[in-house]
Amino acid sequence: MNKHTINHLAVLAALSLVCSGVLASNLYWTGAMDNIWSKAANWYNKDTGNVAGSFPGIPNKYDHLAYFDQTLADGVSEIKQRTVVFNKAELMRGSVYIYDGTMADPIVFSASDNYGLSITNSAKRFWIGSNDGSKPGWLKMQGGSFSANPPLQVCDGGWIMDGDASFSTTNNIQIGSAKNCSATAVFNSGSITQTKVGGGGYFYVGYSQGSVGTVTNAGATITIANSFRMGYAASTSAYYYQSGGSLNIDNRLVIGYASDSENSVFEIAGGTVTMAGTPIRFAYSGSLLLKGGIVSPTSIMVESSSDNKNVFLFDGGILKAQKGNNIMFSVSDKLALKVGANGGTFDTAGFTDIEFADAFESAVDEGTDGGMKYIGGGSAKITGAINYTGPTTVEIGTTITISDRANIFGEGKGGLRCFLPDPKPEGSTYVTILTTTGADSFTASDLGKCAPAVGSGAIAFRLSNNGKSIQARRSNGFVITFQ
Repeated sequence: MNKHTINHLAVLAALSLVCSGVLASNLYWTGAMDNIWSKAANWYNKDTGNVAGSFPGIPNKYDHLAYFDQTLADGVSEIKQRTVVFNKAELMRGSVYIYDGTMADPIVFSASDNYGLSITNSAKRFWIGSNDGSKPGWLKMQGGSFSANPPLQVCDGGWIMDGDASFSTTNNIQIGSAKNCSATAVFNSGSITQTKVGGGGYFYVGYSQGSVGTVTNAGATITIANSFRMGYAASTSAYYYQSGGSLNIDNRLVIGYASDSENSVFEIAGGTVTMAGTPIRFAYSGSLLLKGGIVSPTSIMVESSSDNKNVFLFDGGILKAQKGNNIMFSVSDKLALKVGANGGTFDTAGFTDIEFADAFESAVDEGTDGGMKYIGGGSAKITGAINYTGPTTVEIGTTITISDRANIFGEGKGGLRCFLPDPKPEGSTYVTILTTTGADSFTASDLGKCAPAVGSGAIAFRLSNNGKSIQARRSNGFVITFQ
């Protein structure tokens, strides 16, 4: 076999595989050193001395594996069977390269129970697509257990998680690992777990210069022991979209990591995103679009060195507090805190004195935005300006403090709405829902702009004795009173 007919073979150790049908015709293995391409052998034609279709007990000296789409000089055809089923848990001491497949027709690693593949040598490689962009690759993990001590690098092409597959690593995951290449990860289900060892354990979206990294999470559970970094290198573009599942980060989420990266977008439409006692950090250029689901950090930070206007958009999702006596949004001329047509929700989660110091803006050019809702039984202080045009809605049992009554009741403002928590309280005691620290007091005219939220049932409103608070309670009918 001519060594020049094979490009970039990969390394694999003692591997047991069963194929449905004929074993993949471009599955190759070679000697103990991953650069001996001339000794590569076509696995399909190799006599292993085992029963047809089952390949346990491959000699240790043959421990390299690769997929690629090149037809060999000896006439071996391109791949026909792309699914490899592992029939036991396998340990591997070499590297794996996937240089074949498409998104619609990927290479498939499949197994049941706890069967699968473990890449043990952290000095080796796990590449999907070549790092020079010459050969894209696509790999789907569909059931079974897979792990890697070296970094998982999606260089050019993509990685799909499906079924009940699980993947774990003690090293980095890099989506967009090759310079000027495009890489995609699609997590339909299963789990991805990253455990921190030393300085490793990072999840990168847009890692190498000029790369484009895209991650879609529709239902997987992702757990990252260190930080989640978007737009890590110069001219990178990074996009994370989540419609289901969960993303759990033990350290911070960094959006727009590099000073000369392109815009990084972190969009949540469903599921949960939770930081373990850490903030979300806007470094240079990025957007967080909260359109559904729940995002729970300790705070939102903006680097002082940022020379761009970052965006945090409330447009249907929930931002949930993790602690009280805390500034959630600091004053920053480098962050636009916006409210879209679907509005936003802040869940105090029972914590008190959570401050919104930055000014709210409306993201709607014409008409009225959705306003903001405050829930959770705790308290929040809005010391920045309120420039959204929709109503401010407060759950009974939650208290909001503003610095100026005109922020809610001034011209062009949406007024106050209120609703009862579930289960609805039986008592008729008035509780404070809104307080002002400004020089002006609330007025009877302000009470006229208070109303129950749609579907909340009847609620009565009244002013406190000093006029500095608006109180509400459940009522058998809609009542406005003056005390």
